[in-house]
Amino acid sequence: MNNRLAPSILSGDFTNLGEQIRAIEAGGATDLHFDVMDGVFVRNISFGIPVLKSLRPFTELFMDVHLMIMDPVRYVDKFAEAGADMITFHLEACESERECLTTIKEIRNAGKKVGMAINPEVDAELIYPFVEPVDMILVMGVHPGFGGQGIVDGTFDKIKKIRDFMNMQKLERDLQVDGGIKLDNVDQALEAGANVIVAGSAIFKGDVKANAPAFIDHLNKASSYQRELYMESLIDMQEELYISAGPCLIVGGGEIDMEWARGFAASIPSAMTIACDSGIMFFYKNGKQCPDLFVSDDDSADPEMIEYYADKEQTLKHALPVQKDMTDSEEALKIALQAGCDPIYMIGMTGGRLDHTLGNIQMLHKAADAGVHAYLIDAHSRALLVSAAEDAAYEGGAGIGQGAGRVIRLHKDKAYGQYFSLFALGGPVSALTITGAAYPLKNATLTGADSIGVSNQFVEDEVVISFEKGYLLIVESRD
Repeated sequence: MNNRLAPSILSGDFTNLGEQIRAIEAGGATDLHFDVMDGVFVRNISFGIPVLKSLRPFTELFMDVHLMIMDPVRYVDKFAEAGADMITFHLEACESERECLTTIKEIRNAGKKVGMAINPEVDAELIYPFVEPVDMILVMGVHPGFGGQGIVDGTFDKIKKIRDFMNMQKLERDLQVDGGIKLDNVDQALEAGANVIVAGSAIFKGDVKANAPAFIDHLNKASSYQRELYMESLIDMQEELYISAGPCLIVGGGEIDMEWARGFAASIPSAMTIACDSGIMFFYKNGKQCPDLFVSDDDSADPEMIEYYADKEQTLKHALPVQKDMTDSEEALKIALQAGCDPIYMIGMTGGRLDHTLGNIQMLHKAADAGVHAYLIDAHSRALLVSAAEDAAYEGGAGIGQGAGRVIRLHKDKAYGQYFSLFALGGPVSALTITGAAYPLKNATLTGADSIGVSNQFVEDEVVISFEKGYLLIVESRD
């Protein structure tokens, strides 16, 4: 989970706000906190839609709009249109739980991330029912309305309670603290579990160019510790799943031939199963099966699917943060590698987008570096990346024959198709030798610019491929 700094422009100098925003952006801030006050919910009036609209073209910072207003649902569409990336509203501003859920739904319908805030006098437990459907919880460290206040006693304890609840429920949500945060107490906020730090006076009063990097330094130092805690939570998750080394099936949200995919999934019944975001639809359409794990950032999964699996105890939920440092597919692969799964089969990853294709190749690279056999598969092709440095033997049943890491045996009766292509990744592949194929090679050098390895074909029952250096991408094709 990323630690992020969200300077609050409530404390900014509006005669020089443009320069200050450029300074905090250069200093490492990723978010901009935009406080909206109506004079009713809090005893102050700040700024609203016109100011937000004027700032939006000026910066690409993530615009975190904090509504300290009554009846916030009335203004969701207007703030969304003005340029908000996230809209946060207060639990106390709604008259009922139903009104809170309606506001959440309206923000989602507007295509924005959702945050929910509580004031100092509100017990942490009252926010628990709303942690799952939102992207972020905001804990106020002061009574809202004015900047420069000291933090209220008990704020860090409240943050810890909420983070502990999130961890217990395996909900990876952003946890923001706003009010009273300075350089001398930001570490306490981070240690308690906050990962989004709002700072106003501590940033904008004095040297903005120096203040923002100083906060970022604290956030970066805390990240390594939080990463250790995160990995511990993954280990706990694996223990709950009773995972042992074995196959894993990861289903993404790309194009899937359902008839083929059903048959393929049935061929590995003992595999650990992971759904990535909209990949959950495969399991839903395939008899409403429950995968072992559902990794999601809620950016493409059907809300109906999310609702259906929300209360299915057989499926653990693993939510990605609002601003994630990896895709849901990468997260799923990381979990499978951490669990010791081998081989790993990834379906629903292919499609027409070039960025997805390159991202998939990167995932194969991670698996190869870990000495694990990870396959990208669809109804037509199967891809595996092999490292020359790898010592592990290959499973003949997966279409790859027995042998050392630099010798690969493709058996015709177990191959994915009659054609295969070879590509060099990350540098040249040297001493490449191919026997048993229509286009044999001997001690060739394959580079990323070569086509000599494309669309080769079996002429014998076994094709033997050997090489001495580099990463070799093997793509078997049926047509």
